[in-house]
Amino acid sequence: MKIALAGLGAAAVAVLAASVSVSPAIAQGQNTTSVEKVGICPVDWHEGGTRPGQAGVRGRCYPDSSVAPKVYLRASTSEPCAAGYNPSERYCTTKQSTQTSAEIRASGGPKLTKPAPNARCPLGWASTRDLATCYTTIENPSVARLKNGKACAAGELDEWGIWCTSNYKHIPKNRAEAHGNKDFNEVYGWTMRNRGDTKAVGDTFSPAAEAWFASNSGAAASSAAPATTSTQAQTESKPANCESGAVAGAVVGGVVGGKSGARTGAVLGGGLGKKKGC
Repeated sequence: MKIALAGLGAAAVAVLAASVSVSPAIAQGQNTTSVEKVGICPVDWHEGGTRPGQAGVRGRCYPDSSVAPKVYLRASTSEPCAAGYNPSERYCTTKQSTQTSAEIRASGGPKLTKPAPNARCPLGWASTRDLATCYTTIENPSVARLKNGKACAAGELDEWGIWCTSNYKHIPKNRAEAHGNKDFNEVYGWTMRNRGDTKAVGDTFSPAAEAWFASNSGAAASSAAPATTSTQAQTESKPANCESGAVAGAVVGGVVGGKSGARTGAVLGGGLGKKKGC
């Protein structure tokens, strides 16, 4: 009996040792096979089967090429990445970030929970890359609440049929526009990837916000805004495709025309056109 127990103990130790040795291998990531798609795929990876003739299956992320960054899926966004890896939503990747995005800078700031991935954000807010929340870098942002089918109060903007927005009259139009462009890019990209109605995405501002700016002749644009660093101002003034060519590339499934399409870029000689200032 003692010999049998001893043998069982040795087997248990062997199993434990094997499990310990596997974990570091998983954490090293890879760029040769697909990974489960959670949220959006990492930069330089794409979801399979989203375009005619494209290999792979929906719900899986595939490397764009043999030199794509190595990635692995982590249990949650609070789980730290292994040495040599950088966080990218639910993934850890060897991709190096070349700049600090407005979204990252605002990560500790206020958030608005979106009712759906394709829901547009209110004036002065933009969708995060996972399309779960709206964020803002404006120091005294507009205040928005879900409309929930009820009429908005006097002085509130009824935006997208989703939000009732107040505390917006002091916000400079150029800063609101930067957030609106970023929001448009994220929602447009998601809608195209999921074969939705891209015409329903709208434009930079909601019709209500557009009408307010027009009727006030850009009064908010001339309002004094808190000072920002030159790096912050440059980053916020660019649409999302300035921050990540891969994000814009995922958006474009063909040549997108029109005023709204100009923000997502157009295929020019195999490259991706960018809005002036990128």
